[in-house]
Amino acid sequence: MQRVEHIDYLKGFAILMVLLGHIFIAKAPAGMHYPFCEIIYSFHMSLFFFVSGFLAYKTNQIKEKGIVFFIKKRAISLLTPYLFWLFIAPYFIKNSYPTNIGELMSKFYFIPNLNYWFLPLLFIFNIIYLLYHKLTMGGVKIKNLKSIV
Repeated sequence: MQRVEHIDYLKGFAILMVLLGHIFIAKAPAGMHYPFCEIIYSFHMSLFFFVSGFLAYKTNQIKEKGIVFFIKKRAISLLTPYLFWLFIAPYFIKNSYPTNIGELMSKFYFIPNLNYWFLPLLFIFNIIYLLYHKLTMGGVKIKNLKSIV
């Protein structure tokens, strides 16, 4: 796939919005929300997910390399850093580790209160995209799905 400059500009804009949003939130007094932050947080991660899906589609990885390759690549690129920051980094940074099963299970919540919540969520969206791609490009038409449901 040839590089598309507009996508690079879109990624740069999304990165800038994330940075500005985090700066404004860090400077806000406790309990106060700036309208600018609310606007930024209403679209910046969705924009990243959109760009990621677009690039996955445009690189045509599924058609050329297969479904298993696509899932493995996404798992390595998204779940490896998630698991690292979830389990390994806290041990070295805070010298802490989950001591019971409840504490361990609480780490797997996808609640956006941890800095890495979007990694498993993006992986899930990639699997949903894969299912959509399989249904629409794999011979099953969307019109036929309506009759099943």
